[in-house]
Amino acid sequence: MKVSRTMFPKGECAMLKKVVIAGLAVVVGVAVLAWVSPPLFDWMVHQGKSLKDSAEEAVPLEQRIEILKDKLRDFDKEKTKYFDQVAHAEREVKELDKAVTVQTANLEARWADIQDRRDVLNSKDIRVSYKGQAAPRESFEKKLTADFEAYQIDEKTLESQKDLLDARTKSLEDGKAQLAVLESKKAELAAKLTRMEQDLKLVRQQQAQSNLSLNDSDLDKLNADADVLAGKITDQKRSLELQQEYGSHPSDAQPAKPASQTDIQKQIDAYKAARNGDPKPTEVAKP
Repeated sequence: MKVSRTMFPKGECAMLKKVVIAGLAVVVGVAVLAWVSPPLFDWMVHQGKSLKDSAEEAVPLEQRIEILKDKLRDFDKEKTKYFDQVAHAEREVKELDKAVTVQTANLEARWADIQDRRDVLNSKDIRVSYKGQAAPRESFEKKLTADFEAYQIDEKTLESQKDLLDARTKSLEDGKAQLAVLESKKAELAAKLTRMEQDLKLVRQQQAQSNLSLNDSDLDKLNADADVLAGKITDQKRSLELQQEYGSHPSDAQPAKPASQTDIQKQIDAYKAARNGDPKPTEVAKP
């Protein structure tokens, strides 16, 4: 259908164009992202699902139960449509059954007529007479042939109608069976929601009495998180030690001061005394 510019005011038309362009930009952007970076696209999809799940988990259980109770009340208001559907299906089945009955009787009469006319052709007369009417044999045969072909087509159509009638009858029976248990299922669900509501109230009372917001599993998780954090701090500390030990600092490097002769003599004497078990030589104070 071609849309005329006069169907929308100028301002609304411009706004509609902007909305369409923005929507196309989002679609194209997502498609390009999925092609350019499938991992990033998968991550975004995962994040969106996680946000959805988190939002659902944030809904209090009391509100979830109340939502289900509201839906059950809405179902109770709209359940008449299911009875209407079954009533409509029942009427269609009755009409189709009546049509099949009429067509069956009609075909039976046509088949009997075809057989009677076929028997008339047993004679070798050029003109044949049937039910008081005479006709040339050739035209009589042509008419009989056309009627027989039409009968075969209508017979197949009737078989299809019978199959359709069987299918709709079965569907109607199933629908009536569902209506029979509709009220019991609704009552069962209502009782289930009531039990859930009572159980939840008891849980809330016990939680209020205990006045504890953390349980053992929460403390275990916090302890595990603390261990992970402590490990990261240890790694950082060791990293600094390794940098100081193996890091290269050419600008800060100082040439090693050669040991004086006096110093090396003292080192040798101390080592020799330690091996022989002699007292450690006393160090002469420098002037």
